[in-house]
Amino acid sequence: MPIKQLKAPAEVFQLCLAHQLRDLQRILDSSPQELWAKAAQKLFRDAIHLRNRFASGEMKLSGFLRRVTQIENHLDRLLEEELKNEAARKLQNRF
Repeated sequence: MPIKQLKAPAEVFQLCLAHQLRDLQRILDSSPQELWAKAAQKLFRDAIHLRNRFASGEMKLSGFLRRVTQIENHLDRLLEEELKNEAARKLQNRF
């Protein structure tokens, strides 16, 4: 994500999931046992897949919204976990 995006005046920033997947992979490359990073990576991939299914017309709005709520709830639980890995903690704080 370009630094300019973080300097823009806004209350909420959108993070590119592809970049977050890359950052999570860096953690997994150095600490393959990091379960939090694996779970976050899977969740983000699920979110991308969900968006693609909805955009293609494969999924109805009601199903899409139900899955979005499930993904949000799962992310909330991941963000509440206490992490020992410093790099994972930094990403968790960013998310």
